[in-house]
Amino acid sequence: MSSRKRKLINKKAKVEIERYPLVEVEWIDIVSDASWQSLKDLERAQPAKVITKGHLFSDGKGLVKVFSDYGLNEHDKTKIDEVGNTTVIPKACVLNIKKV
Repeated sequence: MSSRKRKLINKKAKVEIERYPLVEVEWIDIVSDASWQSLKDLERAQPAKVITKGHLFSDGKGLVKVFSDYGLNEHDKTKIDEVGNTTVIPKACVLNIKKV
């Protein structure tokens, strides 16, 4: 990933949610299976290629952090109080990040 990707986050936005662009993260996830299977089936097994969509919170220090839901401050609707449906992805697993 280039350092250019890190500039997606707009730290100067006046409304807090506008700091965190909507993105689509394509990444590789671990696949685990506790069932009995043949060695041939295990040989064919692959990690899952997945897509996570949400607001890019950060892209640095070896991690990409995304959130999908947020709650606004009841007194200042430009501020976020809480976030939910968060995903933290090791950068080594990230294939691509694109703004949507």
